[in-house]
Amino acid sequence: MTELTSPLALPQLRRISGRRFAPHAPIAGVLALSGVLNGWALGTVGWGNAYYAAAVRSMTQSWHNFVFASFEPGGFVSVDKPPLSLWVQTLSAKVFGFHPLSLLVPQAVAGVLSVWFVYRAALMVASRSAAVIAAIVLAVTPIHVMVSHSNNLDAVLVCMMAGAAWAGVAAVVSGRLRSLALSSVLAGLAMTAKMLAGVPVMPGLVVAFVWCAPIGWRRRLLGSLLSVLIMASVGLSWFALVDLTPASKRPYVGSSVTNSAFQLAFERNGANQVDGTQGGFGGAGDARGPGGRAGLPPPGQFPGAAVPALPRSGPLGRLLPGVPLPTPTTPAPGGGFGGGFGRPPGGGFGIPRLGFNGGVPGWSRLTNTELGSQIAWFLPLALSGGLLTVARRRLRPSALLGASVIFGGWFLVGAGAFSITKGIVHPYYLSNIGPPAAALVGICWHEIRSLIRDRQRAWLLFPVAGLMATAVVQWTVLRRPDSVSWRPWLAWMAVAGAAVATVALVATCGRGTRVIGARVAGATVVGVGALLVIAPLMWTQSSLANGVTPQLPYAQATGLDSGRSGLQPNGGFTFPAGDQKRLVTYLQAQRTTERWLVAVESAGQAESIIITSGEPVMTLGGFIGSDQIITEAQLRAKIDERQIRYFLVSAGGFGRGGFGGAGATNASSFVSTECAEVPATTWQSGSTTTGETSFAGGPTSASFTLYDCRDLRP
Repeated sequence: MTELTSPLALPQLRRISGRRFAPHAPIAGVLALSGVLNGWALGTVGWGNAYYAAAVRSMTQSWHNFVFASFEPGGFVSVDKPPLSLWVQTLSAKVFGFHPLSLLVPQAVAGVLSVWFVYRAALMVASRSAAVIAAIVLAVTPIHVMVSHSNNLDAVLVCMMAGAAWAGVAAVVSGRLRSLALSSVLAGLAMTAKMLAGVPVMPGLVVAFVWCAPIGWRRRLLGSLLSVLIMASVGLSWFALVDLTPASKRPYVGSSVTNSAFQLAFERNGANQVDGTQGGFGGAGDARGPGGRAGLPPPGQFPGAAVPALPRSGPLGRLLPGVPLPTPTTPAPGGGFGGGFGRPPGGGFGIPRLGFNGGVPGWSRLTNTELGSQIAWFLPLALSGGLLTVARRRLRPSALLGASVIFGGWFLVGAGAFSITKGIVHPYYLSNIGPPAAALVGICWHEIRSLIRDRQRAWLLFPVAGLMATAVVQWTVLRRPDSVSWRPWLAWMAVAGAAVATVALVATCGRGTRVIGARVAGATVVGVGALLVIAPLMWTQSSLANGVTPQLPYAQATGLDSGRSGLQPNGGFTFPAGDQKRLVTYLQAQRTTERWLVAVESAGQAESIIITSGEPVMTLGGFIGSDQIITEAQLRAKIDERQIRYFLVSAGGFGRGGFGGAGATNASSFVSTECAEVPATTWQSGSTTTGETSFAGGPTSASFTLYDCRDLRP
C-alpha cells in the first residue's frame, strides 16, 4: 500500500533495477495487450466515421470552425455533439497532418489510458493483483476495444470519466481538495466530449468524498460544493459560449430544434432520448419523422431489390449474401424489423446484430442478445464486488468503500439510464460503463482474498453468486443461436471455472476446517478466474479479425460471411460511390466568387467531398436533412449575393440517403423547378439512362441531380 503516499503519481521515466521493475511487469504486460488490441489493423479502418472526419478537416482550417465544431469549412452548421473529442483529433491532425491514423491513433491511446486509470484507482485502495485484474478485464472487454478503433467520441469520453474516477479515488484516500478539483475538471470535460453521457460518473464522486474522505465534515461539505461548481462550470462552459454567441456569428447547432446547444444536450439528446420521443431518423423538429411513424423512413423509400453483388475482396465479413435492402414494413419474428430499420416493441431502434439495436428496455437489457456480447461478460461479478464491499463495511467510511461508491455509482447510473432509455441505444454506448465494471471486478477479487485470509464464511454468498451468474451470462452469450458453433468449448470452460472457484472458496472459508490452504485457494480462484477472461478475449480477437466498422462499433465474432450484402458485420453500411473527384473538379472550375462549392441536403452527401477537397459544402438540413436551418427567402438571398450556385439533390427525396428531411425540403424546394439541370455527362462518369447517377450518401445507391442556380428566376 505504499501507493497511498502519492496517489496522483504518474510513472517516471527512469532507470530502475530488475527487482524494482518486477512489481510493475504485470501492468506493463496488460497495457501492452491493450495497445495491441486497440491498434490491431487500425490502418485498415480508413477515415472511420466520415461525418466526424469531415468535421475535423473543417476544424483544421480556422479557429472559428475549431471552437464551434463546424461540420463544414464554410461554418454553416455544426456537428451534433460538443467538440472535446474532435478537438483532440484536430490537434493531432495539425501536428501529424490530416490522415486517417492521425484521427484514429488518439482514440486507441485513449483506450489504453482508460486501462491505466482503472489500474491506478484500484491500486490505491486494493492489492496489486486486484488492480491488475481490473485492468485486464477492461483491456479485453469487446466494446472497449471496438470503440478504440473508431473516431467517434466515446473513447475520449470514457478516458475523461476514468481519469475523473482515478482522481476522485485519490481525493477520497488523501482528503486533498486539489485531487477533488482535478477529478471535477475531468468529469466536466466528459460533458464537453458527449453531453449528458459524461454525467454518470459525477454523483459517485461527490457522495464518496462527503462520506469517506479522511478530513473534517466542514471541509468535506466545502469540497463537495466546490466539486459541483467546477463540474458545472467546466461541463457547461462550451454550451454557454455557443448559446451566448449571436446566431449570425456561429454555425447553426446541428440536430437542434431551436439552434441552442442547451436544447440539443438536455432535450433532444437528453429527455427526448430517454423517453423515446426523438426518432432515430426522424426530423429534429418532428420526432415521428415525415413518414408519420416514430423515427422511420417514409413508406417506399427502400426498394425491395437485393443489393447488387459486390467484390469479395471488399471490406471484410459482409453479412448474409443476397439479403434484400432494409425494408421498414417487414416485421421480424420477436419484434423489430428483420434485417431492416425499425423500432422493436417497447422502444429501441435498430438493425439486429449490426451495431444498431439495443433491444427492449428493461432490467435485463444489458445481457440481451444484442448487448450481452459487448459488455456483460463480467457484470454479475462486478455487482457482487460492489455489494460485498458495502455489506462487509456496513457503510463505515473507508478508502475502499469510497472507491466502491465512485465506481458503483458510475455503473448504476449509467446502466440504469441504458436500461430505461426508449430511444436509440447503440451497443457502443455501453463502453461508457466498461471502466466501472472492470474496477468493481478488481475490488471483488480483493474482497475474495480477504474472505480467504479471514475465513469468513458468512459473506460467501456474494462472490459465489457473482461467479455462478457470470458463468450463466457467458454461457448465454456463447450458446446463443448464431454463436453455438463458434468454439463451443468456451461455454463449458466458463461454467467449469466458476464451479471450481466456488468449491475452492467454500472449502477454504469453512469455519474450523482446513481443507486447503489459503495460498492454494487463492491461486485456484485466480487460475479458474482466468478462464472467465479467455472467452471475451477470444470474442474480441475474432471480432477484430472479421473487420472493424468504426461508424457503429460492434463486436461480432460469429455468423459472418464475406458475401454480397452492403451491410457490414460490426455496424455500418457500404455506399456505392460515383466519381466524386470529377464532380469536385467541375465545380471548382465553374466557381467564381461563391463561398460554398455546392449545397447538399444532408451530411452524408457532403462528407467525402469535404474530406478529399477541404471545400465548403452547404448542408441545408444538417446531419440527416431535417434541421430547419435556413428559409427559402434566406437561401434565395445567398444565391442572389453569389454565395452559392450549385445544388446536388437526391432523386429519392431530401435527407440523408433519401430518408426524407423537412429542413432540406423547405429550404430548397424551388431548386428543381427554377434552376437549370446540369447534364450528368459534364460532371459525373457512369451516368444512367435517366440522366442521374449513383453517389455516396445513403444505404441505397441513391441517384443525384446537379442544378445550376446562377440564373435563378425572381
